[in-house]
Amino acid sequence: MRRALRRALKLLARPPLLGLWLLSGFGRRDPRRWVFGSWYGRRFADNSKWLFLHLVAARPAGVDVTWISADRRLVASLRAAGLPAAHGWSLRGIRAQLAAGVCVFDVYTNDLNYWFTRGAKLVNLWHGIPLKRIERDIENPEHFIRRGTGGSALQRLAFRLGFPWMANRFDLMPASSPRCAALLAGAFGLPAERVAVTGFPRNDAILADAPPGPWDAEAHAALSRLKADGRRLVAYLPTFRDRDARRGTAAPLPIDWPALDAFCAARNLAVVVKLHGNDVLRLPDLSALPRLVALPAAADLYPLLGLFDVLVTDYSSIYFDYLLLDRPIVFFNFDQADYEAHSRSFYSDYDALTPGEKAPDFPRLLAALERALAEDAPDPRRREAIALWHSHRDADAAGRLAAEILRRFAPEARA
Repeated sequence: MRRALRRALKLLARPPLLGLWLLSGFGRRDPRRWVFGSWYGRRFADNSKWLFLHLVAARPAGVDVTWISADRRLVASLRAAGLPAAHGWSLRGIRAQLAAGVCVFDVYTNDLNYWFTRGAKLVNLWHGIPLKRIERDIENPEHFIRRGTGGSALQRLAFRLGFPWMANRFDLMPASSPRCAALLAGAFGLPAERVAVTGFPRNDAILADAPPGPWDAEAHAALSRLKADGRRLVAYLPTFRDRDARRGTAAPLPIDWPALDAFCAARNLAVVVKLHGNDVLRLPDLSALPRLVALPAAADLYPLLGLFDVLVTDYSSIYFDYLLLDRPIVFFNFDQADYEAHSRSFYSDYDALTPGEKAPDFPRLLAALERALAEDAPDPRRREAIALWHSHRDADAAGRLAAEILRRFAPEARA
């Protein structure tokens, strides 16, 4: 009943909101004013966060930045840390968005307040190198994005009216390499010149030898204590399943958690688990298993990745980021056939795309982990993947991207 009521209220609100969006494009926008948002306005994370923090620290001449969020507690915490932030519907937030010449976000323009973004330059930082097909490249006919971008005329119209922020044409996207740039341009229907090979700002947090900020300090300290005790850390970071999300199901992961805890005890390990923010897979209570640590879904992984000795994932693009560390990766692909059939297919052969051992079930996962922990020389396939996907291996992606935005949209503000 509540869900039906919310849908009805959204439908009733859509005409006046569309009117706001149209009106927001008539005012003068200042190319030196930039607004930032991330993950539907609910998180301070990902590429937007790291570019925003870079700009706050670097202060290029004439550029004014504001973080926009739909979470009032997040806004309060950012302001308490001395950062410029505003709620998307507050007077301050509306003014900032209407004046902004540049909107920066990680997913879509509803990371900000979409209704005040018309007329601004749209910089989509996205949230990873695509391993699985995204946007216009999705092949699964059940997927709503596939229906909205390649379905019937009625389906495309309903998509544009229902999710207008997903139909934007972006003015700039960053990429990590020419191969990544080609995939992003194709997936979003962009001319090649709108994708710049700068690297992703969030990867600066992996490579920079810098202390974590206050938002990351608690998780970083907890994992650092485990490392100080002599434990090696394994990260288990699976992606979400589109079909589960559509159905609202909660399929358990095929892991014997007590057996995994015992495996860790025998080898002085800790396994850190974090589910994707959009995931609905059920994670059991791990509090009785002292060597298994669950991170909240909202945790920012990037300042933590350097603490891990091995990554375990499945179809998540996080493995591309972890490649920068040139450490072992195990791919726990227990449901690959089902995933490809009902969630997403991949841009090319999965085995060719993933330089690491595959573990299609839990016993083989433990065996693969054993071998990964004993790795004594870099995997040549991993080195090839690093060269293919990362043109830059430094901590200056945010600097390059900021310079690119300035060059294109605000040349008069360049330092």
